[in-house]
Amino acid sequence: MFDTPESNKPDIVLDEDATAVVKRLVKEAQQALASLLFFMDSPEPLEHESARSVLSVAEYKMADIGKKLGVETMSGEKVERRHRDLRIANGRVRELEAQLGTTQSPELTQLAVRALDERINAWWRHEGFGLVSETTFGPYVCKVKLSCSLFGDFAVIASETPISDKERKRLWHESLRERGFVLTEEHSEVGVLDCDASRAALSAFISSRLPTGRIVSFENHARRQSGFVLRCAEVVIRKWEEIMTLPVGKPEKTEGEV
Repeated sequence: MFDTPESNKPDIVLDEDATAVVKRLVKEAQQALASLLFFMDSPEPLEHESARSVLSVAEYKMADIGKKLGVETMSGEKVERRHRDLRIANGRVRELEAQLGTTQSPELTQLAVRALDERINAWWRHEGFGLVSETTFGPYVCKVKLSCSLFGDFAVIASETPISDKERKRLWHESLRERGFVLTEEHSEVGVLDCDASRAALSAFISSRLPTGRIVSFENHARRQSGFVLRCAEVVIRKWEEIMTLPVGKPEKTEGEV
């Protein structure tokens, strides 16, 4: 028997847990390779992607087996090299992100944040729900507190189209009900009733406008008679770029414009 460097290493001794894990990994590797036999026995041609997937699974299982046994394998070296390359790539991405964060001046950053804030406010007024009481921009998310009052985009005092405004308001309330909002009226004041249906409708509406936006909390206040109406909802937005796609309607004309 030839004497090799490997033959000088001690025998492999595993405890019960390690033995059970190795046996499980061996069975999983066998199952992966057996599925390759199944594909090859099929009358359909063997797809390259299917073969690659099976061999990749078996390769990772063999690498794990070698690691558990303390035996170096080609699969183990290949997997470790992939992990190392991935760690290096992720490190480069973080470096690039840091560089991008320092190349833009604070003045430009402030202007960009201001534009986002104005867009959110214009959008929520356009939707008819009133004010945005709080807006906080963080390194990863933007948090906003959206009013749930039904102001609409109708003139309140000295309207030149009172009849049209009244009809548009009625149709808007009807559209809210069709979207699932439960409206309640008390002393001629219409509000959004705080219930599961209204909360679900508001959540769905936010998601339709901001795909990464999620409501994290609600605030309500008591009605004069009974029950509660929604006062506001706090929303977390994970992708700032979605804010600039929000609809804001036609910009208001300033004095001097025709």
